[in-house]
Amino acid sequence: HAKRFSEKEIQRWRGAMELVGNLAGYVFKEGSVEDDMIKLVLKKVLAQVRNTPEKVGEYTVGLKSRVKDLLERVDLKASSGVQILGLYGMGGIGKT
Repeated sequence: HAKRFSEKEIQRWRGAMELVGNLAGYVFKEGSVEDDMIKLVLKKVLAQVRNTPEKVGEYTVGLKSRVKDLLERVDLKASSGVQILGLYGMGGIGKT
């Protein structure tokens, strides 16, 4: 990765991995619900790691109807609990 990314970016990743690596673990007991364990771990990790959201423009024209369309297409009550959503497009157009 050192060839593709700056030293600053690599150090940032290493810092994040070290922080997450030092978090205490959890025991998953037989008969437990896996989704509950995943949610607990995710909640704890996000509480420890600084997560600065991207700034979104105050006036996002046309976004409300697009979000509504997207939510109608996604099955939020899927039995597997796992879904993948891919966003693609030219760089710099606001996919984040």
